[in-house]
Amino acid sequence: MKLLVTGDWHVDAVTLGISRHDDVRDAAHNMVEVAIDEQVDTFVFLGDLADPDGAGATLRAAALAIELAGKLSDEGIRSVWIAGNHDVTNDGTGMTTLSPLGAVADENIYVFEHSQWVILHGDLKKNPSDMLHLLCLPYELPRDVPSDLATMLKFVHRDDDRLAFASHLSLRGMIPGEETEEMPRGSEVYLPDEEYAKIPWVVGLSGHYHKRQVHECPSGLKIHLPGTLARFRFDEEKHEPGFLLLEV
Repeated sequence: MKLLVTGDWHVDAVTLGISRHDDVRDAAHNMVEVAIDEQVDTFVFLGDLADPDGAGATLRAAALAIELAGKLSDEGIRSVWIAGNHDVTNDGTGMTTLSPLGAVADENIYVFEHSQWVILHGDLKKNPSDMLHLLCLPYELPRDVPSDLATMLKFVHRDDDRLAFASHLSLRGMIPGEETEEMPRGSEVYLPDEEYAKIPWVVGLSGHYHKRQVHECPSGLKIHLPGTLARFRFDEEKHEPGFLLLEV
């Protein structure tokens, strides 16, 4: 199964007074063209589309997500969208910047504002067993970290089920960049990596951090981070913006 993984677009970002919308929009469009050309099975967005209180900038971000998710769907490509800490509202409604996309989602578009499983299928004609159980862990406010693995895995009945997770949570042992100092809503919530390290995940994915890397938690759990589509801050000068293409 082939995945394209991205996150932390921050479509409403401003650098020294200059809007970065056009930079991110162009990069996102180019990335979706790659997803189509590569015939990926699933497009995964790991959170932080835009702050929900950015007026016109937030509307442009939501419109971009709807446009690109629709384009992927038209090509038969499934997309999974996970809310990040910058996406959630602080008014008690539970809505996020991804809520407009969820309102128009079709059978190929999955939006997760709460922790939930989704079963992803590859090309079942070529390989009937090409399935991946993906645990989606968005940032929620307020939230209790779903660390009870027995409960989370209760629907998995076979030992050969292929498991993966995708989150927008803080990671233990990570050297944070300046982006993690901006928590406009709530507080840091850590992935319970010691519990997760007990599970033979096919792959672990996470957003929230802007540098592309593979991070190893103190527990030994390895997690792939795609980073951002653009450099937004001075401390990101040496970052390599982009996305991940993964075969799992």
